[in-house]
Amino acid sequence: MPDGLSAIAVVMVIAQLTWGSRLSLPPRYVLLFTLFVLVVIVGWIVNSVSPGTTIAGTRFYFRYVPFFLLPMVFRFTDDDIKRIFGYLIKFFALQILVVSVQKFVLGYPPDQVSGTVLVGSTLSFLLISGVCIALAAYLRNLLTLKWFLVLALALFYPTTVNETKATLILLPIGCIAVVLAGAGSKSGSETLKLLVKTGAFVSVLVVGFFVMYSLTLESEFGVDEDGKAGRNLVEFFTDPGRTLNYLYTGEASLVDSEAILNRKDTKVFGQTVDPNIVESRTRRLDSVALPYFILRDRAVWLTLGLGAANTADFSVDFLNGQYTQIWDTVGSELTITTVLLETGFLGLLLFVIFLLMLMRDGMKVAKISESGIQGALGAGLTGIAAMFILTLFYKNFIAFNATGYLFWFISGLALSNLLRAQQQSTALRSKPNYMRQASN
Repeated sequence: MPDGLSAIAVVMVIAQLTWGSRLSLPPRYVLLFTLFVLVVIVGWIVNSVSPGTTIAGTRFYFRYVPFFLLPMVFRFTDDDIKRIFGYLIKFFALQILVVSVQKFVLGYPPDQVSGTVLVGSTLSFLLISGVCIALAAYLRNLLTLKWFLVLALALFYPTTVNETKATLILLPIGCIAVVLAGAGSKSGSETLKLLVKTGAFVSVLVVGFFVMYSLTLESEFGVDEDGKAGRNLVEFFTDPGRTLNYLYTGEASLVDSEAILNRKDTKVFGQTVDPNIVESRTRRLDSVALPYFILRDRAVWLTLGLGAANTADFSVDFLNGQYTQIWDTVGSELTITTVLLETGFLGLLLFVIFLLMLMRDGMKVAKISESGIQGALGAGLTGIAAMFILTLFYKNFIAFNATGYLFWFISGLALSNLLRAQQQSTALRSKPNYMRQASN
């Protein structure tokens, strides 16, 4: 189904360009995209990647691009954007209903409380993105304080009944980025007041998260060997030993890269081990470090990676990569891990630059549009892009369609409006004074 949507979007974009529509994409993004495509192609060539895997790599890395380009060739008015936001609110409302049924009627365990998007962490990211958009709309006077609070609390509720501790980091970062972008021409003291108020509200939500976690989640995990709650959230953040053990074991430097790349799965850390045991010993930060220790023996691998999708394992053998066994060792499949392994440091650098450019341009859109839906769109994008950067170290959100399609479409929507606004401003400045006055 998602691939079908991408195919339809490709046809729509090509047809619109054929009929004479202009591509409203800032040139720097064209350059960045071209460089990334070159990195992927050269990576395939130097790694002698099979035709099937190149097809899989094209799908995995570029399936969201048509949705990114749709707003570049089709003009979306303010009313269109408001309707899109309305559809998003209805989608989020559906998640609230489904989560409630999953948790309190069907009795799903925390890991399986995910609404209609199948993965709990994906649901949390989407709903926090909704909170960011609602905050941006409030800052641009599209929502009253009462309706913002109602929306934010409703959207936040499902994140408290699934096991997604990253909520406590993503929510503050996203909201702070929205306020900084949405403050517009406000003075420094006014912006500081907004940050304090937002911080107070976020603090209430964080406290609520701890309370709900304690009431609805900790009891389901039983007790550990010390007789304490198995997943006590307060201890998780205040006990350095527990936090470190959750994030890092330090064994990444012991990895036997030759054993992994040559499928000798029994000598991963220089000793005979079960691959499943190795996976359990790697944590999130180990998974960040492992690509370097796996690829360090060859400069071309460090630079270009092993080839896009060349570590992926699909249900169709024709599409499978050469190094699918790597994931027996790299326990957590993170965005940064996947991009590093498959496109090297060069591909990762381009991807991070893209996200930073989106943040900067989101702030530009918010600044150009001091009021109204365009300003809310820019401020909302800034917050979502800031969170997306953090998720590089959390999950592989490239693989999750729900987050990918939403993020890329909103990004394209904001960028297309930024370019059109800049073009209009340039055209207006080039007019004689009497024509400018008439335009105003």
